[in-house]
Amino acid sequence: MKIISRIALFFIIFFFLFQSAIVIGLGSEEGIIINPAPQKNVFRLKSFSDTFKVQLDPVNSDSSIFVSEQIFDGLVRLENRNNNFDIVPALAEYWESSPDGKRYRFYLRKGVKFHHGEELTAHDVKFSLERLLDPEVNSPYYQFLATRIVGASDFHAGRTKGISGIKVIDELTIEILWKKPLTLALYLMSMHFCKILPRELVLEQGKDFFRKPSGTGPFKFDSWIRDTRLKICGVRMIRNMQY
Repeated sequence: MKIISRIALFFIIFFFLFQSAIVIGLGSEEGIIINPAPQKNVFRLKSFSDTFKVQLDPVNSDSSIFVSEQIFDGLVRLENRNNNFDIVPALAEYWESSPDGKRYRFYLRKGVKFHHGEELTAHDVKFSLERLLDPEVNSPYYQFLATRIVGASDFHAGRTKGISGIKVIDELTIEILWKKPLTLALYLMSMHFCKILPRELVLEQGKDFFRKPSGTGPFKFDSWIRDTRLKICGVRMIRNMQY
């Protein structure tokens, strides 16, 4: 229960910081090119400092969580309801767990499309979760799943080519096998490092994908905001009208 409380506290802090981020996005600062008047369906996020994080890879510790939360979705998400954070469906329309609590099966929403038009499938989910544990990606968050999902530690160590505990059942169904019953399973799936990426596009573009990422979230990446020295100081996103 202490761990759950810590996670809830993290998201409470994140919620208030995110509200501040929206205000920052509408403001201006000395030395920064002032944006045009606010436009409908446009979200701008700027930093007051020179340390705006331009990394938009959700499994990277240098990533801007504020931005990636708008561009990408996970299987589930946390929703604030009367100061209580509940797990609610996101890309997964619903899910089932086995009586022993070791198997979770997620059923994806039909017809969900990434911002570039490609439809979401269970293969994208498997790819994204395996990418988090890929030793070549070297995510600092790998440990959250490496010791908990069946076959994850072997994959991270380079002994296998895939994670046996993450199974594609069909195009819209994904199954995750845990080594032991895990109360925090859904909370882990709601974290920012478990966002779902488009497999084919990431494989095609590599690191260039994150220069103009494509997700399934409520906002689409549009462009970087630059200061008078052409240094990136923020990001401009456009509302995803299909969300």
